[in-house]
Amino acid sequence: MSKLKGTARILLALVMVLTLVAAIACEEEEEGEVTPLKIGQLNSFTGDLSDFGKAHRNCAQLAIDHINEAGGVLGTRVAIVARDTATNPVQAVDSASALVSVNNVVAIVGALSSGVTIAVAQAVTVPDGILQISAASTSPALTVLDDDDLLFRTTVSDAVQGVILGRLARELGYDTASALYVNNAYGQGLAEAFKAAFEAEGGTVLELVPHEQVQPT
Repeated sequence: MSKLKGTARILLALVMVLTLVAAIACEEEEEGEVTPLKIGQLNSFTGDLSDFGKAHRNCAQLAIDHINEAGGVLGTRVAIVARDTATNPVQAVDSASALVSVNNVVAIVGALSSGVTIAVAQAVTVPDGILQISAASTSPALTVLDDDDLLFRTTVSDAVQGVILGRLARELGYDTASALYVNNAYGQGLAEAFKAAFEAEGGTVLELVPHEQVQPT
């Protein structure tokens, strides 16, 4: 065996050893690597509720930062993945589907609009078994939705808000009233709750008139 050939074999052996060590190290690193707990956020960065989108995004990130600074969830860091709904049920369903199938989130926060939240629950989160929590959807329809106990909210229902409005109108001395409401789950739920409360207090609601969100007055 020539000296050159011996050196080449030693170098080859070293390369093989280093390659195996690197492979084992990478495998251990992958096994030891903790994947962040991903939470999706459906937000109105565009559309009718876009004025609130950035603030909601910042609030969510602030909460995540505090959780991670305190050690995460059972030692696991949390990451938030936000997607735009455009305050539109169709786009929201697409965004929610992407959060689940592409981003692999374990839960979804949102949406802001009641109609959007309901559409996402019916098309994505309930069928896929994903927890969904809205901080802004107030329609009473959420309460009675067939959701397998996967849909929650942290704001009060219009079933309560409408009652307060109806009682207040009667306390102010109004005997009759009419209401214009935006033609979506939020507007309809609030208007119907107001009507029921106002008439329960002895008043008369003459008309409930729906209008489209972008319809000029």
